[in-house]
Amino acid sequence: MHDFTRRAAGAAGGALIAMGVALGLASLWARPQQPPSQPASAEVLTETFVRIAVAADPFPLRTWRNEVRMLVIGEQADELRPLVERAAESFAAWTGVDTMVVSAPEQGFNVLIESMPRVEYARGVAEMGGGGEAGQYLEEHLVCYSTGLSRADSAALLRATVAIPDDLDPKERERCVWHELMHVFGIFGHPDQRVPSVLARATTPTAGDILFVRTLYDPRLADLRAADAAARVRAVIDALLDEPDPTSNMAARGN
Repeated sequence: MHDFTRRAAGAAGGALIAMGVALGLASLWARPQQPPSQPASAEVLTETFVRIAVAADPFPLRTWRNEVRMLVIGEQADELRPLVERAAESFAAWTGVDTMVVSAPEQGFNVLIESMPRVEYARGVAEMGGGGEAGQYLEEHLVCYSTGLSRADSAALLRATVAIPDDLDPKERERCVWHELMHVFGIFGHPDQRVPSVLARATTPTAGDILFVRTLYDPRLADLRAADAAARVRAVIDALLDEPDPTSNMAARGN
């Protein structure tokens, strides 16, 4: 766990729960993924959303309730910042949550995105894996990762960190930003091959990714319970499929 997240958890005590690590695995990204012959059905989208975003009661959806303030630091901060700014604008439109990138720690932040030397990154990953074979596996396969904290009494997201090694090529760097910010905003799982996704092989968010984020933050699911998730989620997805993407007027982005 990054020092920023560890300090926050220690300071808040029992009011927070660590959400663990959302993994962006090289093995996942490298796995061949045949594009589906047709767009995923509402049924598949609903099933996938429930699997990757709905937790157990009493608080099945974890979302940001206050503004998100991102700070980008480290070796490749200048290269990362424009990607993060673009992502912040998109997530703000998809979620309705004020999201911005700050330029200095004293401006206040709750999401830290750090580019770090490979040696430092590998050391942290190995420690996170507990050493031994598990640590070695993560060191060899974990492209980038994110961690987060939420309130135990409401599942409101409060803190997150993203770690990205500084030796990635531009495409991998962009994929890491989008992939990990999907996790940061509450989509913790990974779709299977039926739904193309930046959480799998895509470089930037797909239509499915955008739908999942919009669904997660839709006010019609504010009081969702796991027991009735499938039916409630299906109704929201059906409605959103008939509505335009709020970022459709932004610059086109590839998959």
